[in-house]
Amino acid sequence: MGFLIVPCFNEALRIQLNDFQTLDFKLCKLGSLENYDIRIMFVDDGSTDNTNQLLQDFSGKTKSQVLTLSRNIGKANAIRQGMLEAEKQRPAFIAYTDADGAFPIDVIVRIIAAFIEISRRQNLDALSAARVKLAGNQIRRTFLRHLIGRIIATILGIRAPYQLYDSQSGLKVFSRTFFDFVDLKVPFKTRWFLDWELILRSHRKLDILEIPAEQWTEIGKSKISTFEIVRILFEIVKVKTLQRKWRNGFI
Repeated sequence: MGFLIVPCFNEALRIQLNDFQTLDFKLCKLGSLENYDIRIMFVDDGSTDNTNQLLQDFSGKTKSQVLTLSRNIGKANAIRQGMLEAEKQRPAFIAYTDADGAFPIDVIVRIIAAFIEISRRQNLDALSAARVKLAGNQIRRTFLRHLIGRIIATILGIRAPYQLYDSQSGLKVFSRTFFDFVDLKVPFKTRWFLDWELILRSHRKLDILEIPAEQWTEIGKSKISTFEIVRILFEIVKVKTLQRKWRNGFI
């Protein structure tokens, strides 16, 4: 059994719940993964619209679960709360993705399936989807977002223990053993860099792979405010500080 964590905040008008309903079926159709059980855990991050009611209605008709948070704590810590809840059931893996549909359900299925298949052949702590514009792939985002993403990735990669092309892709799968070496009890300190902060909390070097995602579409506004830029820079400092601690053996 595995879990897919989906954080939600005021997603009533855009979340495509019918797509999530096909996840288990599509995974079962992929070769040797027949009858593999995957559960979806929606984390309602203090929504103020009718997102929670939609999720509750959906969970009543499927194997999905809903974790309702009394207040908004941000995507990173909503995912952390979902992981803590999922861990109680000792799943083989825990994945997470956004609720906005940027990654189509078919891509999510392929990434999870790839993780399961690769894990059968070698030790693998984490698998990350990478938004890479290769021939045949459909990666749609504005030039500005792409440029900012590459600059951030380059900065974060300097003297880093891992060289990830697209650490902020928002679709990752982690093994059961990964959580034996990571403390999730302490809230995340960053909003933008959950992915880096999560892997840098590990008490040992991780086996991480990246594979290209065939499709991804930018959802929402493309402009980044001055406040967000300042916050991103401030959070980069936090991540680099955590990185130095990791390299010095304090984590």
